[in-house]
Amino acid sequence: MYSRCPAKRITTETLVGRATVAVMNAHLRGSTARIRSGLLPVVAVVSVSAALVAGCSSGNGGGVATNAPTAGSAASSETIPPAQDSATGSVPPTVAATDAAAVLTEAAKVTQMMHSVHIVMKVDKNVQGVPLQSLTGDVTNQPSVAAQGEGSFRIDEKYVSAKFVVIDGNLYAQLAGAAYKNFGPAKSVYDPAVILNKDLGLGHLLGAVKSPKSAGSESLAGTQTIKITGTVDSAVVDKIIPSKSPTGAQNTSGDLPITVWLSEKAPHNLVQAEITMGSGKVTIQSSDWEKKVSISKPATS
Repeated sequence: MYSRCPAKRITTETLVGRATVAVMNAHLRGSTARIRSGLLPVVAVVSVSAALVAGCSSGNGGGVATNAPTAGSAASSETIPPAQDSATGSVPPTVAATDAAAVLTEAAKVTQMMHSVHIVMKVDKNVQGVPLQSLTGDVTNQPSVAAQGEGSFRIDEKYVSAKFVVIDGNLYAQLAGAAYKNFGPAKSVYDPAVILNKDLGLGHLLGAVKSPKSAGSESLAGTQTIKITGTVDSAVVDKIIPSKSPTGAQNTSGDLPITVWLSEKAPHNLVQAEITMGSGKVTIQSSDWEKKVSISKPATS
């Protein structure tokens, strides 16, 4: 905060006038002030003026009052742009929390720009034909697409618990404590990296919710959230959770009920999504948005 300068203003003209009189008097007395052919008086006037102005603006309690904008002036009424969000580097949206469609749109954009996320997925046993029952892990697309964690996957028509790494498009799984084995293309079993795929993953899912309606707010996983209900085409869900039976038949079709919980604070990150598929549900939770993840290829036997 700046200190207030003396109420009496001393103008630049006054300063120049006083300095000029002093110089002329010195000249008449034969003062040495004539050194350098009158250059010194000019420098002195400028220097004194600058020093006094600087002294006032620096808050030392004295000096000349400046013409700085006062409260209510045009300069002080300028709109200050919002700070960028640390998770995405984008300006947080300013949409109303009650506008379900607008909040979903912003959440979809943020999720599509995301580079890393921690995911927990759970599938009810009543949901048949999906390639996994559970998954907990990290997904990233920087510097390249990769994922790692553990889960229960359908391998050889049986669900098997395993630690996994997906890198360079291949699935490496560690079964029953043995060394990691390369199972080839991850998409032949399940590819968690799809979660951050801009055109197929969670961002696309959020943007595809139909007839969204606000359903209040709720504290979830320690985060205050906005709850939104709607429906989503099964073809969109199928990109994230394929629902084909072992014979290749599609188990779900049409629109599926969906509920999403988005962080109440901008940029409205997805906290949880719950999709009803037949007589069961699929739950997807996300956290640790934009946390740095390092994944490397595991040693294999």
